[in-house]
Amino acid sequence: MKKITLLLLAFAVSSISLTAQTYYSTQLNGGTVYNSNLNTDQWTGFGWAGTPNHSFGNATKSMTLVITDYDASNPSVGDPLVVKFGRNGMGSGALQWNFDNDVTIATLTAADFTGGSATVNFDIPTGTIPVDQTTNYVGYDAGPPAVQGYMWLLQIAGANPPGDPTFINYTINIENEILNVSELSNGKLNASYISSIDAVVINDNNLDGRAYKVFNMLGQNVLEGDVSREINVSALKSGLFILATEEGSFKFLK
Repeated sequence: MKKITLLLLAFAVSSISLTAQTYYSTQLNGGTVYNSNLNTDQWTGFGWAGTPNHSFGNATKSMTLVITDYDASNPSVGDPLVVKFGRNGMGSGALQWNFDNDVTIATLTAADFTGGSATVNFDIPTGTIPVDQTTNYVGYDAGPPAVQGYMWLLQIAGANPPGDPTFINYTINIENEILNVSELSNGKLNASYISSIDAVVINDNNLDGRAYKVFNMLGQNVLEGDVSREINVSALKSGLFILATEEGSFKFLK
């Protein structure tokens, strides 16, 4: 539901519980394939500003991460391989290179791979908001000294021995709050869109005063308020929308 812009930065990010991973490749949502290095090169061929991966208007918050070329027999390769999502300080603020608000997406052992390959399907966590709206956010500052600013990261890293700082990190730009799928998957509202008055007419008096939200097809919350008999949607541009309440939802075209 969110339009999510993805960049990839492959550099050393400190982690209390994770060290680096080598000998594997990743591909996120069918994008560019990136390789970890066979050495201690912390930049893995990518500059500090990051190399563009791909941008897309995702119809859902779902992601597919394909990991290939995983070689658990190599002593430099971490087992398990951990995939996590969270906010990283990117060298700035109180976080520095650490994470907070992080969740473990997957913990993969050698048994989870077939022929060196594994696929991880996951959703960006519900409630994730644009990073600049998060608590104690530190933004980009050109300096001096330059500060990168906090970012949401999807990190792939392995529990191999210390000394090899190679990670693969995708920076993920969340443009709008990630919605709970249940907000859009409840029963159908008894409602209709009346173009002559540019309003959604609610035919259920029991909903009066209840909260509603209107989402566009990117999952962006474009209008909200309390339910009344007529909900004026004149502020919206032409398009397909979903009006959602806790009791149900109604899709309409204006």
